[in-house]
Amino acid sequence: MRGRGAIAACGLLVATLLTGPAVGGNLPAQQQALLLLRTLAYDRNVKGRSGGGVTIVVLTKDGPCGEMKSALVEAAKQLTVGGLQVKVVGIEWSAKEAESRLAAVKPAAAYLCGSFDAVLDEVTAVTRKLSALSFSPNGGDVENGVSIGLVSKGDKAALLVNLPATRSEGAELDSAVLRVAEIVRR
Repeated sequence: MRGRGAIAACGLLVATLLTGPAVGGNLPAQQQALLLLRTLAYDRNVKGRSGGGVTIVVLTKDGPCGEMKSALVEAAKQLTVGGLQVKVVGIEWSAKEAESRLAAVKPAAAYLCGSFDAVLDEVTAVTRKLSALSFSPNGGDVENGVSIGLVSKGDKAALLVNLPATRSEGAELDSAVLRVAEIVRR
């Protein structure tokens, strides 16, 4: 991103981070969806990893995640990522089938919805192999290998970025997004 477009996009990202209170310690699904799409737009490699469109997988474990999937679908009606249309797909985590099911949809990103603590290493191994940028609403997941955290800090939204993880997943985030993020280097 260059010039005025980068400044405007950075302004939108900052506005998303500064608006809307967190509820019950978690960001509302709509706010997470907007942050996820705007963050993907700052990945210089997203087009190379995406082909003709950007597919985001809502990866579920231990329960439904319809609210987040619906929020992403609604946000994708209004926004594109790097000029590419966004498609949202829900996939239930299964250790035996996860890699093949994810590979079949060629995701640019995977949003972890549910409790992945016991299988987080397996999940991040798959996202790295498939070059899918991983997102989670849990800051602890970011410290343990997920690339991006969409979290609340007090009453504000915050973006956590695990730089080694983003690079392992094939992303190259623009410095504009890194300036407004909290960086994790594990």
